[in-house]
Amino acid sequence: MWNSYGTVEYWNARYQSDPEAFEWFQSYKGIAHLLSPNHLTPNRPFSIEKENTVPTFPSKTKARVLIVGCGNSRFGEDMLKDGWLGGITNIDFSNVVIDAMKTRFENSDFLCKIETKLKRATNNKSNIVSTKDPVNTTPKGKVGFAGRSPFMEFECVDITLGLPYKNETYDLIICKGTMDAILCSPAAGSNVSVMMNECSRVLKKTGSMLVVSYGSPENRLQYFENRENEWWSGGIGVYRIPKPSVNGVPSKG
Repeated sequence: MWNSYGTVEYWNARYQSDPEAFEWFQSYKGIAHLLSPNHLTPNRPFSIEKENTVPTFPSKTKARVLIVGCGNSRFGEDMLKDGWLGGITNIDFSNVVIDAMKTRFENSDFLCKIETKLKRATNNKSNIVSTKDPVNTTPKGKVGFAGRSPFMEFECVDITLGLPYKNETYDLIICKGTMDAILCSPAAGSNVSVMMNECSRVLKKTGSMLVVSYGSPENRLQYFENRENEWWSGGIGVYRIPKPSVNGVPSKG
């Protein structure tokens, strides 16, 4: 079973048979406290109790986000609802789930409401350029473009084969369970190494990457260390998060 988690055939079959949204490991609510712009500022000690006072990480309305291995999670949707309007790119190697997510969000009522709100805010500011994805640009003064949202994009990408984005494109990368799944694949070590090198390449030097995993810190930290570049020099923090409650009973894990 575990070996199947690293294959696209397994995930395509799973998403075809069970299209309902599913949240791996943690919901946005469960880790939102780790995503404050102050907490994400590189080169400063992380503290949940006392936030950094001079943040360099951009505000939620400007930060560009890449979600690696999005599946049919509502994580990106919940980020949007919480004001992350700088543009969220969701990638997964399953074309089945990417097609399904595109269909879901093309007609999403809440996205329409967000776009309407932004239009009103920028109606008299002709110099404002709306958010854009790594490939498509939005004309100056316009919000959105035909059939797509400027806030949320879905693309079928196998990260172990590289990312089709330019260097230093994103401010924040979310990897929730994807590293664990890749470690179940053949050539697991080299595949994770490609993923981490690609993430460091497309991440801005002032950016941050959040990895949510069931693996022990001793096992996972090796994939951050000894990178070919120094883009993790802002520091690596390890935080234990309680597992979500089951049937209203908080987990002790």
